[in-house]
Amino acid sequence: MRLRLKPQRSQFFELFSEAAQNTVEITRLLNELLGAFPEDGRELISQIKEREHAGDRLTTELVGLLNRTFVTPFDRDDIFRLATSIDDICDLVDEAALNVELYDVRRIPERAREQADVIHRAA
Repeated sequence: MRLRLKPQRSQFFELFSEAAQNTVEITRLLNELLGAFPEDGRELISQIKEREHAGDRLTTELVGLLNRTFVTPFDRDDIFRLATSIDDICDLVDEAALNVELYDVRRIPERAREQADVIHRAA
């Protein structure tokens, strides 16, 4: 019998991978929204909201797994901070998209489009 000192739970990495993919998708949608606005604005905002809910679900799963796991693949606090930071990105993108609609924005400044592109590339 071999004793393994390294945690074998790959679920953390699978959930982080899903959360990262969700973040890339939500930032792509924001980029598309600001690039095409006002065309398809409501539809894109709706899709962003769906991705934000998916991000919340993934964060809940990650924190739940963290609470149920005795030995984690890396520091517990780091796992928690990473999970909530990824979720914060989704929350902020959702807020930005909703603000475009709530404030009845008529024209998206070029700098905002450029910033959305930077955010998407960073994700």
